[in-house]
Amino acid sequence: MYIVQNVGRTSVDIPELKISLKPNQKIDLDMICSRFTSEQSGALRHFISKGSLRIVIKDSPNTPFSFSENKTTASPVVDNKEILKKIEESEKRIKEQNEALIRKHLGKKAEIDEDSKKSLETAIKALQSLIPGLSLGNNTVKQESNDEIETEKTVDIHKRVIDRISKNTSGKIKTDDTKNSNNLDDKINELDDML
Repeated sequence: MYIVQNVGRTSVDIPELKISLKPNQKIDLDMICSRFTSEQSGALRHFISKGSLRIVIKDSPNTPFSFSENKTTASPVVDNKEILKKIEESEKRIKEQNEALIRKHLGKKAEIDEDSKKSLETAIKALQSLIPGLSLGNNTVKQESNDEIETEKTVDIHKRVIDRISKNTSGKIKTDDTKNSNNLDDKINELDDML
């Protein structure tokens, strides 16, 4: 259901939907056309935002029995000249504030010592290495993919994850932390000798 009501004093014509609403008349737009067509209607949106039409009920198209009531009130008519004056005043105020800030900062001498320059350069290089494809000036940073993680690190990470998961758990399974003492190097050498 998508019911709108004409709250204006004159009739409202929406040629896209081929409807005309007299004052205080309600109509279900879903009975006239599809929801997509009614939502794409520029004239309908214009009349709703202007306050000539009010949405009485608009449910979502996928759930037929859940609906919400939107109550819109006609907004007071404001003169465009007043709005333009307010905008111009705010522009002037912002421009004056910006000019004051610029004068304030230009009055100070901007010198950076060598240590600060070096720390800024290292920070910029670190940021460039984090962001792939970042180009500053003539330098372009390419992302180097290093998908291989050392096996000792992966074992350590895996062990910490398992410890976190099993920290507050209880069970009847008993495990021993034993390492496999196979001579892997001897077996690899034996295979190399075979080849």
